[in-house]
Amino acid sequence: MPRINRIRIVNFSYNNDSRHILDETFNFHGGENALLNLANGGGKSVLVQLFLQPVAPGAKIQGRNIAGFFRKKKLPAYIMIEWKLDGAGGYLLTGVGMGRIGSGILPLPLNIRAPTPSISPISLL
Repeated sequence: MPRINRIRIVNFSYNNDSRHILDETFNFHGGENALLNLANGGGKSVLVQLFLQPVAPGAKIQGRNIAGFFRKKKLPAYIMIEWKLDGAGGYLLTGVGMGRIGSGILPLPLNIRAPTPSISPISLL
């Protein structure tokens, strides 16, 4: 079974844009177990929700929709997962780029009116 080797988050803001992840890589050293040791309110749930986006886009944690993080944000965020494949299979990189629809970065589709924030995930492989 493939294992997560690394996860990289680029250009993501949370807590009403008061916290920013400009470019952070989490190294799991070929699939070893990991511990997110942060204080209450430190962003553990946010990180897990981000980690899920390339695998299950739109996944919610604690009832929070990922689109809520893009209310003010104009630039897209990227989440990439490097998988260590079994045996001599090497590595596979998957990911997702997400941005607010109608932000000028991602076009607003004709069938969407955007009084509430909507995001457009773009899968990367």
